[in-house]
Amino acid sequence: MWLTTDRGREIVIGFSREVVREVAPAEMPIFDEMAREYIATPEPPDLKMESGDDPIGFGSDSFLAAATPAAMAMAVAVLTHVLGEGLRKLESLSRAAILDWIRQALRPESSALSEKQLEHVGKLAFDVALKYGIPRDQARVMTDALFIALMKDQD
Repeated sequence: MWLTTDRGREIVIGFSREVVREVAPAEMPIFDEMAREYIATPEPPDLKMESGDDPIGFGSDSFLAAATPAAMAMAVAVLTHVLGEGLRKLESLSRAAILDWIRQALRPESSALSEKQLEHVGKLAFDVALKYGIPRDQARVMTDALFIALMKDQD
């Protein structure tokens, strides 16, 4: 849903851009290109390289995970989960109404999601980052950055 509509792509890209700007600013010059690639093929990379595989030429220890596709996958997973918690009617609402509902749902003082559900959403985002090869400490920073981006006014 998020990648198949203009509104969905706009929302995912907006949140992902904020995360990448926060955690991997050096990636910003190629953000748009990487976002297009992710939209075309929204699958995590194969992190299980066969011995002898060396796509970069520096040995498998030098693999660098890109923040952009991970941030986009995290945003898609979190947005899908939050909306799946009960508000299927959002498709008919405006972009502003969707963003307002998401912000409200993710606020700890909101009754839209319980503390346990918010923890689950954080774990979901963290786990997605790990699937994209992001190291655990960076995945935590990206998860926090995503929640901060979700709370910010995107307009």
